[in-house]
Amino acid sequence: MKKKIILDYPRLFLMIITAVAIWLIIYFAREGMYNYKLLAAAGLVASAWLPNLIAALLKVRIPNVVVIVYYYFLVLTILLGIILGFYRIISWYDDFTHFLAGALLVLLGIFIATRLDNVGFLKFSLLLTYGLFFAGFCVGIWEIVEYVLVRTVMPAGSYSPARSEVVIDLIMNALGAFMVVILLTLDARAYGHKYLERLLRKFTHEGPPDRTNEKSF
Repeated sequence: MKKKIILDYPRLFLMIITAVAIWLIIYFAREGMYNYKLLAAAGLVASAWLPNLIAALLKVRIPNVVVIVYYYFLVLTILLGIILGFYRIISWYDDFTHFLAGALLVLLGIFIATRLDNVGFLKFSLLLTYGLFFAGFCVGIWEIVEYVLVRTVMPAGSYSPARSEVVIDLIMNALGAFMVVILLTLDARAYGHKYLERLLRKFTHEGPPDRTNEKSF
């Protein structure tokens, strides 16, 4: 009987992202391109290893699906958006990433709320509210970080987002978040939370535990 090969996808994605980012850092350095792209590549490496750092410091096990979605988003925003210039080349790309971020953050907020609410006291409406507040908090933090990075890292005069762009970013975040809320509400009314429960099971499904002294996240 053939042995089934079980791939550790988060670790595989981590190795690929790290290898690509390090290659880009070396390439930019050899070409004398000491600019925001080199810093973005370095930031990509640091961001890719962030889940491992959080898991080690807090002694928690982050679900694989959360880590994988996080890595996909790093590729979409930092690698494709900043380093390869999709934000400049494709006019709607920035709106797309903000829309996707709003949707994913609401789902992550709901997942965290359900993991904290072990006895199931929280009502569905409170879960949605928690998800929206979590998404809003993360978006607010990101806008502050983005503003600081633009002012300190980007070359002077190369890019300065107007207030209208920030407003559009927030609107797209909100649209993504409320789209998820609408879909989950329809799921609750028509299917009795069938698809939400299926999604949450994917969030919590893990292979055989290989670590000790860890609490579930």
